[in-house]
Amino acid sequence: NPGVDNGEVTAVQGLVGATTTRFDEMTGARLGTTSDRIEARRGSRTLGQAATIDPSLNATQYFSVVDANDPGATWGGAYASGFLAPYAPLTLGAQRVYSAGFGLVPGGDGTSQGNGIRALISTPGACAPFACPIWRLATDGTAATPPVLAPDESTVFTATTAGTVYAVDAATGALRWTAAVGSPVDQLPALANGLLYVAPRNGQVLAFAAEGCGAATCAPQFKLDTGGPVSTQPAVAGGLVFAGTSDGSVLAFGAAGCEAATCAPVWSHELGFRISAGPIVAYGNVLVGALDSRVVDFRIAPA
Repeated sequence: NPGVDNGEVTAVQGLVGATTTRFDEMTGARLGTTSDRIEARRGSRTLGQAATIDPSLNATQYFSVVDANDPGATWGGAYASGFLAPYAPLTLGAQRVYSAGFGLVPGGDGTSQGNGIRALISTPGACAPFACPIWRLATDGTAATPPVLAPDESTVFTATTAGTVYAVDAATGALRWTAAVGSPVDQLPALANGLLYVAPRNGQVLAFAAEGCGAATCAPQFKLDTGGPVSTQPAVAGGLVFAGTSDGSVLAFGAAGCEAATCAPVWSHELGFRISAGPIVAYGNVLVGALDSRVVDFRIAPA
């Protein structure tokens, strides 16, 4: 999906040999092209990712953090390597870079890889050729969603293909709480107003208290019934949660739930084709992209 930051729109093309083109948000004028994927910006810092693949299909996934105010402080390295090692979007925090999915996990000689979550900092370590994590935690499943970071960078969240949600202390890697959602999770969770919205494949969005429940294992506070697998990250704005499904439905739910354990949508619309991008909420509109190459704009009625 395109990204918007500080008056610029960025569009990424490709994984290996990727480029990112920057456009002026208001005029569409082309501002320049870089030779990697710009994944995120935070203040003066930019997170980029790149990959190489050799003839034996061994892939190495790299990242770099560049500070426009201090170009000499650029740092990064490999975060995953091996036969068809997958690309995974990283998360740029104020203090660290977070990685989830295939990469370094505890054990072995320090370079053992598997499914997990980890925090990377600009401190050299004995993990060559990898960027050394300040902490790493193994998870279940074979893949995980990109990390979701609390606004104060206290907690980092991910969910796995084994159907487990993990809430981890962002500074230490200590496990805060987990939840079993009963179905694999492929889509990035959404975090807003103290709730974490997780969309497993079973046709629901589950809302968890981001701070946990006072126990090691938590249950959802309520469920949103989407009627089919959610195919993109949910979006939260204006007191509503928006979700798009693989069967082409766009749905809106009350973000605080309802008076029942499972909530029905407050409105829905059938597009007939898989929702492949969005929902994006801006200026009172909800935009979604459908697999038939349409972009559809819904106007949110005033509350």
